Amino acid sequence: MTTAGGGWTMCYTTDSSVKLKTENTYNSQKPYGTIGYRADCSSIPFKEVLYVDHDAGGLSAWFTKNTHGSIVTRTTDYNVPGNTYGFWTGHGAASTQYRYQFLICDNSDDSNNRFYPGYFVSGYTDCEKKYNDWCGDYATPYYRTDGDFGRNKYDGIAFDVNGAKNLGKKRMSVGIRL
Repeated sequence: MTTAGGGWTMCYTTDSSVKLKTENTYNSQKPYGTIGYRADCSSIPFKEVLYVDHDAGGLSAWFTKNTHGSIVTRTTDYNVPGNTYGFWTGHGAASTQYRYQFLICDNSDDSNNRFYPGYFVSGYTDCEKKYNDWCGDYATPYYRTDGDFGRNKYDGIAFDVNGAKNLGKKRMSVGIRL
Protein backbone atom coordinates (compact mmCIF):
# COMPACT_ATOMS: atom_id res chain seq x y z
CA MET A 1 0.00 0.00 0.00
CA THR A 2 3.06 2.25 -0.24
CA THR A 3 3.30 2.08 -4.04
CA ALA A 4 3.77 5.44 -5.79
CA GLY A 5 3.73 7.49 -2.60
CA GLY A 6 1.23 5.36 -0.69
CA GLY A 7 -2.24 6.28 0.51
CA TRP A 8 -4.03 3.43 -1.28
CA THR A 9 -7.18 1.81 0.08
CA MET A 10 -7.05 -1.79 -1.05
CA CYS A 11 -10.48 -3.04 -2.13
CA TYR A 12 -10.02 -6.71 -3.06
CA THR A 13 -7.62 -9.56 -3.82
CA THR A 14 -8.69 -12.37 -6.12
CA ASP A 15 -7.50 -15.00 -8.58
CA SER A 16 -10.85 -15.18 -10.39
CA SER A 17 -13.92 -12.96 -10.03
CA VAL A 18 -15.22 -10.26 -7.72
CA LYS A 19 -18.79 -9.07 -7.28
CA LEU A 20 -18.51 -5.44 -6.20
CA LYS A 21 -22.19 -5.13 -5.27
CA THR A 22 -22.15 -7.91 -2.68
CA GLU A 23 -18.52 -8.78 -1.86
CA ASN A 24 -17.59 -5.65 0.03
CA THR A 25 -17.49 -6.63 3.68
CA TYR A 26 -14.12 -6.70 5.40
CA ASN A 27 -13.14 -10.17 6.71
CA SER A 28 -10.31 -10.18 9.25
CA GLN A 29 -9.61 -13.83 8.36
CA LYS A 30 -8.58 -12.76 4.85
CA PRO A 31 -5.83 -10.11 5.14
CA TYR A 32 -4.76 -7.95 2.21
CA GLY A 33 -2.92 -9.94 -0.44
CA THR A 34 -4.70 -13.24 0.21
CA ILE A 35 -7.38 -14.64 -2.08
CA GLY A 36 -10.79 -13.53 -0.84
CA TYR A 37 -9.67 -10.24 0.77
CA ARG A 38 -12.50 -7.70 0.49
CA ALA A 39 -13.05 -4.19 1.83
CA ASP A 40 -15.99 -1.86 1.32
CA CYS A 41 -14.74 0.76 -1.12
CA SER A 42 -18.22 1.72 -2.33
CA SER A 43 -18.36 5.20 -0.78
CA ILE A 44 -14.68 6.16 -1.01
CA PRO A 45 -13.96 8.90 -3.58
CA PHE A 46 -10.99 8.31 -5.86
CA LYS A 47 -9.07 9.57 -8.90
CA GLU A 48 -6.58 6.69 -9.16
CA VAL A 49 -6.83 2.92 -9.33
CA LEU A 50 -4.00 0.46 -8.60
CA TYR A 51 -3.48 -3.13 -9.77
CA VAL A 52 -0.92 -5.38 -8.05
CA ASP A 53 0.17 -8.66 -9.65
CA HIS A 54 1.28 -10.72 -6.64
CA ASP A 55 2.42 -13.62 -8.84
CA ALA A 56 4.92 -11.31 -10.55
CA GLY A 57 6.57 -10.25 -7.30
CA GLY A 58 4.17 -7.40 -6.58
CA LEU A 59 4.47 -5.73 -9.99
CA SER A 60 2.09 -2.78 -10.04
CA ALA A 61 0.32 -0.55 -12.51
CA TRP A 62 -1.82 2.42 -11.59
CA PHE A 63 -4.00 4.80 -13.50
CA THR A 64 -4.76 8.48 -12.89
CA LYS A 65 -7.95 10.15 -14.07
CA ASN A 66 -7.02 12.84 -16.60
CA THR A 67 -9.82 15.29 -15.85
CA HIS A 68 -8.55 17.54 -13.07
CA GLY A 69 -10.85 17.74 -10.08
CA SER A 70 -13.15 15.01 -11.29
CA ILE A 71 -13.76 12.38 -8.62
CA VAL A 72 -15.20 8.88 -8.98
CA THR A 73 -17.28 7.23 -6.26
CA ARG A 74 -18.57 3.71 -6.67
CA THR A 75 -22.11 3.70 -5.40
CA THR A 76 -24.83 2.24 -7.59
CA ASP A 77 -23.35 3.59 -10.83
CA TYR A 78 -22.32 0.23 -12.29
CA ASN A 79 -22.12 -0.74 -15.93
CA VAL A 80 -22.05 2.77 -17.40
CA PRO A 81 -20.17 3.36 -20.69
CA GLY A 82 -16.42 3.98 -20.75
CA ASN A 83 -16.85 7.69 -21.54
CA THR A 84 -18.51 8.24 -18.13
CA TYR A 85 -15.18 8.46 -16.31
CA GLY A 86 -13.10 10.04 -19.09
CA PHE A 87 -9.56 9.06 -20.01
CA TRP A 88 -6.91 7.75 -17.62
CA THR A 89 -3.10 7.77 -17.79
CA GLY A 90 -1.09 4.64 -17.02
CA HIS A 91 1.92 4.49 -14.68
CA GLY A 92 4.27 1.79 -13.41
CA ALA A 93 3.94 -1.42 -15.42
CA ALA A 94 1.21 0.14 -17.60
CA SER A 95 2.23 1.08 -21.12
CA THR A 96 2.33 4.82 -21.71
CA GLN A 97 1.47 4.45 -25.40
CA TYR A 98 -2.26 4.17 -24.68
CA ARG A 99 -5.04 6.35 -23.38
CA TYR A 100 -7.05 4.19 -21.02
CA GLN A 101 -10.71 3.97 -20.12
CA PHE A 102 -12.14 2.82 -16.81
CA LEU A 103 -15.31 0.85 -16.05
CA ILE A 104 -16.98 -0.28 -12.84
CA CYS A 105 -18.56 -3.59 -13.77
CA ASP A 106 -20.90 -5.84 -11.83
CA ASN A 107 -23.88 -7.34 -13.56
CA SER A 108 -24.23 -10.25 -11.13
CA ASP A 109 -27.96 -9.63 -10.71
CA ASP A 110 -28.58 -10.48 -14.39
CA SER A 111 -28.32 -14.24 -14.95
CA ASN A 112 -28.24 -13.79 -18.74
CA ASN A 113 -25.26 -11.40 -18.83
CA ARG A 114 -22.81 -12.36 -16.13
CA PHE A 115 -20.09 -9.83 -16.91
CA TYR A 116 -18.58 -8.46 -13.71
CA PRO A 117 -14.83 -7.95 -13.75
CA GLY A 118 -14.84 -5.34 -10.95
CA TYR A 119 -12.70 -2.27 -11.60
CA PHE A 120 -11.73 -2.67 -15.26
CA VAL A 121 -9.14 -0.66 -17.19
CA SER A 122 -8.23 -1.12 -20.85
CA GLY A 123 -6.70 0.83 -23.69
CA TYR A 124 -8.99 3.10 -25.66
CA THR A 125 -9.66 2.07 -29.29
CA ASP A 126 -11.99 4.82 -30.61
CA CYS A 127 -14.90 2.93 -29.08
CA GLU A 128 -16.52 3.45 -25.68
CA LYS A 129 -16.43 0.08 -23.95
CA LYS A 130 -19.31 -1.15 -21.81
CA TYR A 131 -19.43 -3.91 -19.20
CA ASN A 132 -20.63 -6.40 -21.83
CA ASP A 133 -19.16 -4.89 -25.01
CA TRP A 134 -15.38 -4.57 -25.17
CA CYS A 135 -15.44 -3.14 -28.73
CA GLY A 136 -13.69 -6.14 -30.26
CA ASP A 137 -10.47 -4.94 -28.64
CA TYR A 138 -7.94 -7.74 -29.16
CA ALA A 139 -4.87 -5.50 -28.99
CA THR A 140 -4.69 -3.16 -25.98
CA PRO A 141 -3.69 -4.17 -22.44
CA TYR A 142 -6.46 -5.00 -19.97
CA TYR A 143 -6.54 -4.98 -16.18
CA ARG A 144 -9.52 -7.06 -15.07
CA THR A 145 -10.68 -9.98 -12.97
CA ASP A 146 -12.63 -12.95 -14.37
CA GLY A 147 -14.84 -11.43 -17.04
CA ASP A 148 -17.80 -13.77 -17.29
CA PHE A 149 -17.88 -16.06 -14.29
CA GLY A 150 -19.14 -19.47 -15.35
CA ARG A 151 -19.23 -19.00 -19.11
CA ASN A 152 -15.62 -20.01 -19.87
CA LYS A 153 -14.97 -17.27 -22.41
CA TYR A 154 -13.14 -14.54 -20.45
CA ASP A 155 -11.82 -16.54 -17.50
CA GLY A 156 -8.76 -15.61 -15.52
CA ILE A 157 -6.98 -12.40 -14.59
CA ALA A 158 -5.69 -9.81 -17.07
CA PHE A 159 -2.75 -7.71 -15.93
CA ASP A 160 -1.04 -5.81 -18.74
CA VAL A 161 -2.18 -8.32 -21.38
CA ASN A 162 -5.13 -8.28 -23.72
CA GLY A 163 -8.07 -9.71 -21.82
CA ALA A 164 -10.51 -10.44 -24.65
CA LYS A 165 -9.83 -14.16 -24.21
CA ASN A 166 -9.39 -16.82 -21.55
CA LEU A 167 -6.38 -16.26 -19.35
CA GLY A 168 -4.79 -18.15 -16.49
CA LYS A 169 -5.40 -17.58 -12.82
CA LYS A 170 -3.12 -15.24 -10.94
CA ARG A 171 -3.45 -13.36 -7.68
CA MET A 172 -4.23 -9.68 -8.19
CA SER A 173 -5.19 -6.92 -5.77
CA VAL A 174 -6.98 -3.70 -6.65
CA GLY A 175 -6.94 -0.45 -4.68
CA ILE A 176 -7.99 3.20 -5.02
CA ARG A 177 -6.85 6.61 -3.78
CA LEU A 178 -7.85 10.23 -4.09
